[in-house]
Order: sequence, then structure tokens, then C-alpha cells
Amino acid sequence: MAIDTLGFSKYLEEHGVARAQAEAHAEAANLFLFPQLATTAELDGAKSELKSDIGQLKADLAGTETSLRAEIAKLEATMTMRTIAIVGSLNAVLFALLKFT
Repeated sequence: MAIDTLGFSKYLEEHGVARAQAEAHAEAANLFLFPQLATTAELDGAKSELKSDIGQLKADLAGTETSLRAEIAKLEATMTMRTIAIVGSLNAVLFALLKFT
């Protein structure tokens, strides 16, 4: 990334900063701040990666949802069968109590 340090220091000078200080600020920014800045291309690349990752997460989540729904359906069927068995057993016990009392 090309930074106009001359323009940077001139701007500072035009706004009341002494020339030596303006040049020092420009050099310090060039050495310590500007190398840390991301370029537009780098940001676009990161954005594409994030979109791809989000798409993969959505697909994974959809797969997990499908699997959970199937598991819930199996558990519902099991619970229904157990409830029917319990009700049937209770009916048999009640019938026996009514018959033998």
C-alpha cells in the first residue's frame, strides 16, 4: 500500500505543526501504523473467506437440524409406545382389582 508521507507531513505543516515534527509524524506513521493497515484486496479476500465459512456453517447446521429432527421423531415413537404399554398395564391392574374385589 503506497502512502503519501510527503502529503501527510505537508498537511500537518499547513495545520500548524512544525516541519520537523510533521516529518517525524509522517515517518513514524509510515514505519509503525501503515504496515498494519489492510489493503482493499486483503479485506475483500477476508470477506470472501467469511462468506464461504458462513455458507459452510449454514450447511452444517441444516444437517444437524435434520439429524436432530430424526432423533426426536424416534424418541417420540418410543415414548408413545411406552405410554401405550403403561396405560395398558394400568388398565389390566384396574380390571383385575375390579374383578377380584
